[in-house]
Amino acid sequence: NLAADYLLLARVDSFDYPKNVRKLRTSDKVLVSYSGGGELTINVVNAVTGQIEVSDSVFVSLPSTAPSRNAAPVNSSRVASDLADKLAASASAKAIVALFPVTVVAVDNDSVVLSQGGELLKKGQRYQVVLRGAEIKDPQTGRVIGRVEKECCAIKIDRVTSEMSYGTILSSEIGDVAAVFQPGALELSQLLPKVSAKPASASSRKAIAPPVPARKKPIAPVIPDGDSDEDW
Repeated sequence: NLAADYLLLARVDSFDYPKNVRKLRTSDKVLVSYSGGGELTINVVNAVTGQIEVSDSVFVSLPSTAPSRNAAPVNSSRVASDLADKLAASASAKAIVALFPVTVVAVDNDSVVLSQGGELLKKGQRYQVVLRGAEIKDPQTGRVIGRVEKECCAIKIDRVTSEMSYGTILSSEIGDVAAVFQPGALELSQLLPKVSAKPASASSRKAIAPPVPARKKPIAPVIPDGDSDEDW
């Protein structure tokens, strides 16, 4: 007989990749593009107790196509399959991270080693790390409902292997991370957004003024010898 410790339940909130049509003002031609994605609401239920262990949402967007007058129709079956696969992978990864959190297993100065690798983490990703403290229990049921958490630091994933990952501490809210490190105490909490290159500020951009042409001095009329000013 097969038995499961947890059940992953998902509700589809959105699932589409619609065709967008925009008519040109200067002619009867139209521009066609496609964009969309899907969103799930997930609940991970303890199969023994019936308690909801994880409740979250997952959103996946598919690459949009540029507006074109000769846009080829999309393969709806392939798009639906790709979107379903991406949603399933994202939902599974979020459930795994929630049930079996990625923790810091070693710290050496500003370098860290993480407890998970494989497909779960990606090189270049940035994560917020929290320092976990004492357990918090529901006074009525006695069930552990969480732990005290304090923001610790931000790290960047540098290398991923099949079993572990390696990263670098980018910033710290608690000072020396190695001083508070204990196995299982430092845990990845959320994926941080990508850092985009900041455009140069107005103050840093020095405007080069065009050269000012030199003023030409007026040429005085030449008065022939022997003539007076009144004759001109």
